[in-house]
Amino acid sequence: MVKDQSPAPAANGCYVNRELSWLQFNRRVLEEAEDPANPLCERMNFASIFQSNLDEFYMVRVGMLMDTLHLTAVDDKTGLTSAQQTAAVLDRTRALLAERDRICKGLLAELAGQGVEICRFHSLSDKQQSFLEKHFTSSVLPLLSPQIIGRKQPFPFLRNKAIYAVAILKSKSGSERMGIVPCGEGVLRRLVPLPGEGQRFVLVEDLIASLLPKIFAHYKVDGTVLIRLVRSADIHMDEASSEMSDLLAEEYRKSMEKLIRRRKRLQPVKLDYQGKLSDSVRDALCTCLGLSKKHLFASEVPLDLSFMGALRDMLRDKTELFYPRRVPQNSPNVDALVPMTEQIRNRDLMLTYPYESVRPLLRLIQEAGQDPEVVSIKMTLYRVAHNSKFVEALVDAAENG
Repeated sequence: MVKDQSPAPAANGCYVNRELSWLQFNRRVLEEAEDPANPLCERMNFASIFQSNLDEFYMVRVGMLMDTLHLTAVDDKTGLTSAQQTAAVLDRTRALLAERDRICKGLLAELAGQGVEICRFHSLSDKQQSFLEKHFTSSVLPLLSPQIIGRKQPFPFLRNKAIYAVAILKSKSGSERMGIVPCGEGVLRRLVPLPGEGQRFVLVEDLIASLLPKIFAHYKVDGTVLIRLVRSADIHMDEASSEMSDLLAEEYRKSMEKLIRRRKRLQPVKLDYQGKLSDSVRDALCTCLGLSKKHLFASEVPLDLSFMGALRDMLRDKTELFYPRRVPQNSPNVDALVPMTEQIRNRDLMLTYPYESVRPLLRLIQEAGQDPEVVSIKMTLYRVAHNSKFVEALVDAAENG
């Protein structure tokens, strides 16, 4: 099991720092990824949730702490300054990620036992590598945008949570430069299938990093590393809402759009890397990104675990690898033939999720979006699905004015 990294109590023995307490919560998520009582595919899901949780925590909470490092204010529960909280969070994160690596290695090994395997390029046979090189030349290389950093070539902007391959390039004259290649850009399939029996794949970033000599053909590639940057997302809503009562809705939306665009370019708070990070690359990255070395974290597993969702889908026919399917029940208090607005005008309705179906609420939003007498819809949505029907209903409502 994951070792207990419980934060030390405050001096009065009653309180634990908010940020360290949150890391304790995410440690519990990681424990579920290791618990053998959970089916394999559900444990894989917990591992992915652990990572997305940690990304969000760094984007929001650590981003806020780093914004306030210069302030002397302290946490009113534990008396810790922002600098002390940040240092404690970084130490605790390093221990958590070591456990994450150990657990994810075990999950990938179990997954291989089910016939689905993630392979490293350099561990493959010559024939398989040759196949991948041809695929790389025909289907991957034309879509890449490599950059060489030098005196006249500034360090590029690195997108939040995107994966990049970085290499030290040596010219014939002996000078060194840094080469950077984005590994996704939204156009490349993350899983590159291998020919033959079974479901075996190479991650596209591993393929790109392994074949950097083909990209930088005029240089000697001296060491490669994969990196993934997490940026702060701590925007201040009052910038857009301080005069909201005096703004038209269209002006408010434009103000929010500016904030969201700015959010994508906020300061880096965490850099994960996979592979051997040389001192020269580390120092260059820290300087260009404005990060201290303490914000760099080594990873022994893929930098982004979202690919596990696609692997889980490949195993849907093996029901023993998933929790038993449970279907929400229709509430006996809701009449499917009567409009929701009419029913809730007559009496209050309470639905309990996930035990009861969410469809009545969706019907309510859809009805409101089509009702000319409705002037606004106010609700709180938390982590909607990728193809959310609620978002579709709200889009329809917006288009209806």
